[in-house]
Amino acid sequence: MRKRLKQIFAMFACAAISLSAFTACSSAEVELKDFIPSGEIKLDFKGKEFKIVGLYREGIAEVAPIAYENMYSDMLLEHYEAISDKFNIKIITEGSDSISDDMQIKASTGDKFADIIDEGLYTLLDLYNANYIMEVSNIIDYSDLHSGKYGTESQLEGSTLRRKNGDEVFGFQAAYWGIPTPKFSNAGYFNPDMVKKFNLENPYELIENGDWTWDVFAKMCINCASDGTDPSSDTDDTYGVAENPSHGYVTRAALASNNVEIVSYNEDSGLYEYNLDTPEFTSTIEWVRDLYNKGGLKIIEGETGNSSIGNVVNNFIEGRSFFMVEHTYHGSTDRESLAYKADFNFSWIPFPKGPDAVDYAYGASVSGADRYFAFPAVGVDEDMLMSVVPSLFSQFDGLTEFEWRDYYSIGMFFDEKSEYWFYHMYDNLTNSYDYTLSFFSDDARLAKVLSGEKTLAQSLDEYLTVGQSEIDEYLNVQ
Repeated sequence: MRKRLKQIFAMFACAAISLSAFTACSSAEVELKDFIPSGEIKLDFKGKEFKIVGLYREGIAEVAPIAYENMYSDMLLEHYEAISDKFNIKIITEGSDSISDDMQIKASTGDKFADIIDEGLYTLLDLYNANYIMEVSNIIDYSDLHSGKYGTESQLEGSTLRRKNGDEVFGFQAAYWGIPTPKFSNAGYFNPDMVKKFNLENPYELIENGDWTWDVFAKMCINCASDGTDPSSDTDDTYGVAENPSHGYVTRAALASNNVEIVSYNEDSGLYEYNLDTPEFTSTIEWVRDLYNKGGLKIIEGETGNSSIGNVVNNFIEGRSFFMVEHTYHGSTDRESLAYKADFNFSWIPFPKGPDAVDYAYGASVSGADRYFAFPAVGVDEDMLMSVVPSLFSQFDGLTEFEWRDYYSIGMFFDEKSEYWFYHMYDNLTNSYDYTLSFFSDDARLAKVLSGEKTLAQSLDEYLTVGQSEIDEYLNVQ
């Protein structure tokens, strides 16, 4: 499968509802200032095609927005037009149902599939290890990284992947032209209407007073759990929080908020290590299972229609759960996101602090489940990339980083406290490598542990050899 992870991925702050991801890489050997035109100098590529291909997500390719869909799509289209005029290129954007297959078909005939690909990390790792994707560090100069142009300093430090040969490989949360949208695994939404209905404590007051803890959260979830009027159906049941075992969002959030690093880096050996057999990991899983046994957490599997929004999200939208974790669904571009569907002013907040998180500062824990950009290795014009990419992945003309934040906040936050905690977590960022482990993507394994059908010890024993081999395959590479 994946033998080497030389890191051709990237991430970069994103303008939520209609945009997505960006690029990243290691320290570059090529100085871009020798290639990028300055002042009024204008390169002319004589109308050459520049293609950007993104994976379809609920029928939408985020790099190919629809005109007049919303303010973000219009801004992105205007940005494309400005870049096209600047370099005399023809920017073509399109979606793909299967980027990996499509690209390999093109590569086999010597044709390029795109100049830039927007995809998830798993697919890009496969493509890179098969030599379909080139080393991005040869295209972008990161000597100016800490200036904020390519992300915040905490973003950079939180996403540093270290190689056994001593190199540091930089990866960023998926982004697009200035708005931070990392998918936090330790945050979520709560329903203020249910806080009033069930006479729960105000979560914002709890966190401000240092009382936003697992024990308090569990009591709140249990208090609002009740059966509906129809015993044969659960469509009107209410509960605290739901878990879909095929994603394990609540479990991941609990681990992150309890300062559990399921994959850790050993400074002495220079290797990443499997870290699921610690007391802290065990106590976290037991807490989630106890919440399920007491009725505060409900296991909900499956999706609704053709949408990956899933039943967990729909139940929250329909007012049947107090809290929702979906990794965490803010910043989504699809039309079935919370901002389009919910008829109440949901609020955003960090997951409550676990008992082992002594110095926990409510920082964001992000993972490779988010989106990345990559450059194909076949048929790519490197001179063109070196000129176009820095302009393409820059903020829109006339908008500062903070003005971008204002635009983003309009769409996704209904109160100042939601906005405050989002940016607080974003500025205290750490990277999680849980995407390397199939423990959380195997719904049967987690479901059996939570339901008590199988003990955690049994599951870990079965998974032990697999877990370390997955880490070696993804991370412990030259």
